[in-house]
Amino acid sequence: MKKNRAALAFCLLLAYCGGVKDSYGWPNDRRSERTAAGTNAFVFRWAKTLVSKLSGGGPYAPVELSAAALDPEHDRVYIGTSEGRFWALSGGGSKVYHYNASAAIQSKPAFDPDRDELYFGTEDAVIHALNASSGMLRWRAKVKGPVHQTPVLAADRLFVVTDSDQVIALSRNDGKEIWSYRREAPDGFAIAGRAGLLEADGKIITGFTDGMVVALDPVSGNVLWERDTSVEVEQPMGSPERFVDIDTTPVQVDDVVYVASFSGGVFAIELSGGGVRWHQNEWTGITEIVKHGDHLLVSSSDHGLIMVDLLTKRLVWKKKSSAERQAELRFWATGCW
Repeated sequence: MKKNRAALAFCLLLAYCGGVKDSYGWPNDRRSERTAAGTNAFVFRWAKTLVSKLSGGGPYAPVELSAAALDPEHDRVYIGTSEGRFWALSGGGSKVYHYNASAAIQSKPAFDPDRDELYFGTEDAVIHALNASSGMLRWRAKVKGPVHQTPVLAADRLFVVTDSDQVIALSRNDGKEIWSYRREAPDGFAIAGRAGLLEADGKIITGFTDGMVVALDPVSGNVLWERDTSVEVEQPMGSPERFVDIDTTPVQVDDVVYVASFSGGVFAIELSGGGVRWHQNEWTGITEIVKHGDHLLVSSSDHGLIMVDLLTKRLVWKKKSSAERQAELRFWATGCW
């Protein structure tokens, strides 16, 4: 934990010195006097401890995986914690309210500013619907499996994916289940993580532990198409098991959906029918993909950070992973000896 804190402090210092643009746009934004006029420096404004320290003084603490939903119009931040408390804070860091969800919150809440509503899932497989202004509970709904991804909102329903490989549509009015779709996870171990949901072109799309990418009808829950990426992952006899999980939330670029299999690489799948338009099988160990303009950023435990030009499908640049750097050091150390 000490190493993590040191790394965080270093990242904040680097961001401040390197000039990350301040673009969150809070009302009555109070910039630090240390920031020179006309610069784009990142400014550290405030910090607030939301979880209690463990007794005994040990080196371990709960891992906080949730992310904040921002409400610049009302100068608020909404975020959950591993202790099960959901906080509403002002733009200055003061408490507006907190709600006790009674189980760990490990994802970013879905916030609808037009309807003043918040939705989030918890480790004990419950979806909570709150009034955003007051923090009052509107309803709770039990689902089958922990929820670590942000719900997707539609006009009259919300869509949730659970760690048990189930997608569920619930009524926004009362939390009642409208439909559900579930895949059986394969036997054995799987990589920790869970693909989130993408709503695109009248489809709800996600990936599963068995390597299947599925597009569902948001109204009925019927399967519109499915694509098995596990067939691209070879399992040679006697070799360590290769994981076929799709743990990255799909990314839409025009009429294509990009997903990544942990051992199978990156797939460009046609949004209309599920056909594979492009496949890069050399980039393995992928944990996240993000669109950035005409480029795709790929984060890999095996290969580091990769930027790909989506027009040419060519590598733009690559930052090596720590594993690659350590392997190079071992190689050179062995050569020197």
